[in-house]
Amino acid sequence: MNTKFKLLILLISILFSSCTNEEHLYLQDKLWKGVVAAGKDSVTIYFAFDKNFFGNLQGKISIPDQSLHDIEASTCNLRGDSLFLEFSEALNAKVHAKVGSDKISGAWEQGGHTFALNLKQSSETILQAYMDRAMTLAEHNSVYKQTVDWKKLREEVTAIAKSANNIDELVPAFQLILRTLNDKHGFVMIDNDYIKNEINNAPKAAYGHNKEIVSAQLSGLVGYVRIPTFTNTEGVKSEEFNQKIQSQICKLIEGKSQNWIIDLRLNEGGTMFPMLGGLNKLLDDGEIGAYVDADRKESTTWIMKDGNYYNGEQQTTTSGKKCKSQIEVRKIAVLTGPLTASSGEAVAIALHGMQNTKHFGEPTRGRSTGVPGYGVGKNITFFFSTSFYADRKGQIYKNGISPDVLVTGGDNFAEIEQDSKVHAALKWIQE
Repeated sequence: MNTKFKLLILLISILFSSCTNEEHLYLQDKLWKGVVAAGKDSVTIYFAFDKNFFGNLQGKISIPDQSLHDIEASTCNLRGDSLFLEFSEALNAKVHAKVGSDKISGAWEQGGHTFALNLKQSSETILQAYMDRAMTLAEHNSVYKQTVDWKKLREEVTAIAKSANNIDELVPAFQLILRTLNDKHGFVMIDNDYIKNEINNAPKAAYGHNKEIVSAQLSGLVGYVRIPTFTNTEGVKSEEFNQKIQSQICKLIEGKSQNWIIDLRLNEGGTMFPMLGGLNKLLDDGEIGAYVDADRKESTTWIMKDGNYYNGEQQTTTSGKKCKSQIEVRKIAVLTGPLTASSGEAVAIALHGMQNTKHFGEPTRGRSTGVPGYGVGKNITFFFSTSFYADRKGQIYKNGISPDVLVTGGDNFAEIEQDSKVHAALKWIQE
């Protein structure tokens, strides 16, 4: 197609996706806030209007509670005080309303139903709306919510948001929430960039030894497996990691290993599902742990079933058991240290409470919480702790896990059998 013709089509599409109008100055540069009400249920929505290239008005809608942000109206007409908007993408909804100097009232049509729509000019900015949602979510869901003066925190966060000109300038507000909660595990992602938690001071990893799964058969037919950090959430990559762990365990089983050392000292977290799935030959089927909320109620159970890991009812691994060799597990030693965090701690906890299992090394970092991500604004995802980890016996771990046998220092990842923690584990195994 001719380039000039393509440009003409683009300009025409921009023209017709904007509002045709007679007068719209009172709509511009303002945020309109209101609700769509359906009986006792309602959802807060925000409308904003600005000019396009041709000087015509464009309408956009944001529904933070549904993680919808800046959805542009595909059709927009303003005649006198009559406003019509159509959102063909994402929402498939229409708006018929009357516009006043300080309010917009009418009807919202969606899915064959019509709901009342009432909007008023808001004194807040959309950035303030983002932080209001973040605050509301944290206040209702954080495991540390009872430790906070929420009125004072909301005032401080609102002040930061009010002076912000872009989403990057909201970072101090998110950091303030996490710092006030003393949430060492939480963080925020903006435009897919990880913003480091300022209270998350981690020790340096043993670089060169913290990237790959490592396995070896030690003296006495002891199988040694080191599971590193794994942060890739793509399903295919996750299953590859799962299968790599299983493959190395299967080789050790073929070598007649019956006692095991699972080394989590360099596991700083990431995605726990493939880690647990990869250990299916050592983990029993059934409940192996759980997430527990602030009220000490079990929210989601960790389950092993037929070699796959289930997060509650959701199956998260599909590889099953890759080797059919029968295995008699005699003893399992688990190694932890100050780098062991998050999913690394979850694996340690899943192994805790099993028969003939003992933990060696140093206390973990204390990130033993579930941190789901909440979309609070356009390209902003807020992660904060909503649950603690619990083991198969119901013991809750609010600040990591301490070893049964404390072994300080003496790490040697290059020569495994010279490692002091491995040495202590082997001594116990051989008893």
